[in-house]
Amino acid sequence: MTPGSSLSGLFLLQRGNMRHPGRRRSSAIHAGPGCYRLRQSLDAATTELQELALRDPLAGLANRQLLDDRTSHAVARSSRDGAGVALLVINLDGFKPINEAFGHATGDAVLREVAARLQAQTRNHDTLARIGADEFALLLEGEAGETALAQVARRLLDALARPLSLGDAERPLPLSASIGIALHDRSAEPSQPLVSQAESAAQAVIELARWAMHAQALGENARLGFADSTFAEPGA
Repeated sequence: MTPGSSLSGLFLLQRGNMRHPGRRRSSAIHAGPGCYRLRQSLDAATTELQELALRDPLAGLANRQLLDDRTSHAVARSSRDGAGVALLVINLDGFKPINEAFGHATGDAVLREVAARLQAQTRNHDTLARIGADEFALLLEGEAGETALAQVARRLLDALARPLSLGDAERPLPLSASIGIALHDRSAEPSQPLVSQAESAAQAVIELARWAMHAQALGENARLGFADSTFAEPGA
């Protein structure tokens, strides 16, 4: 079919005779270009709905379903080619009080600003997702060294450290976060999904201190406990 051409068709409908089952009446209905345009519109709408199902509507980021899918593919590729895979979980500190004090509209504005700040620190092929009310995740491929990952986490913390000015607040609101890092260990079968490992590491940070990064390696190190812990004050 050439561009700009129209598509028409012929539908043949058959209707049986209840008194005489062997007799059938046929009716031909001509379908013009409108049917083709309708099909195009339906296909486009289906594609849009499929994409929306994998996106967080508030932050405009990937949702947990899309993150899990891309993480599974990244781990599979890592097992084949040896590329590093890491997942960072970023928990906002003190978001609930902000939400309660200023209302959900302000809370939503904070989440959108956080998403924008985090997105500005990522590469095009990274996957940034919102996986909870105040929880984000960043999937990194090709990053295996703890030093490099600590630098990434530091950039994220520094980006979030800038006070947030809101119309309803008398003064800028401080933001802080806790980051947990999980590394894929190609030599061992993970005991739980990578995102769960990173969430556990982030929870450990919350229990230990603010403005902290906690790295947890999978495999043997995961069974022994937390593999590494690094604390950093923003701008230090």
